[in-house]
Amino acid sequence: CLLHIAGPIVLVLLLAAIQIVGLHESHRQAELRAQLNAQNFGSVMAESISGSFSNIDLTLQEVIANLKAESAKPQFDKASFETTLTNLKNRVPSLVSLRVTNVDGEVIYGTNMPQPINVSDRDYFQTLQTRSAETMLISPPLMGRLIKRWVLICARRYNLPNGRFGGIVYGAIEVESMAERLSGRKINMGDQDLFAVVDSESNM
Repeated sequence: CLLHIAGPIVLVLLLAAIQIVGLHESHRQAELRAQLNAQNFGSVMAESISGSFSNIDLTLQEVIANLKAESAKPQFDKASFETTLTNLKNRVPSLVSLRVTNVDGEVIYGTNMPQPINVSDRDYFQTLQTRSAETMLISPPLMGRLIKRWVLICARRYNLPNGRFGGIVYGAIEVESMAERLSGRKINMGDQDLFAVVDSESNM
């Protein structure tokens, strides 16, 4: 009689154990798939965002080349140069502005300029003022003085014909929806999902 009772109980426990093991394995596989999907997503986004920053850098270099070419002419055509700036900005959807300063940090040419602006007190200007390397600088997030929203600044130094510092060329990217703007794609994320862009110094 005891065997008749114990037999079904053992069978039930065995089936329960198999079910628990199966659920655990299924959960583990789901976690692995989620991790793999996240890694693949991150890799694709990183490549896309890296390519977008490269495009911004090339745009800044093109602005500098056009600035030098226009400055070499007998008379600087400001209207023509600012049209060129607008066209270059429009080629990079992530940029909300594209501007050029003089040696004192005053913006002398630019898009989206409802009022005069001076950036000589900004860290990115001061860094490029003293740094001779011809590389693009990306600022930490800061509040845009004209658009009143958080932005990242991508900036390059340009030199005068005598080799001395002439000013900077810079473009601004809005931090809000930055990943979508830079990658050019809609990112669907859940309430518990987090997307972060981190630089080489672990700044987010």
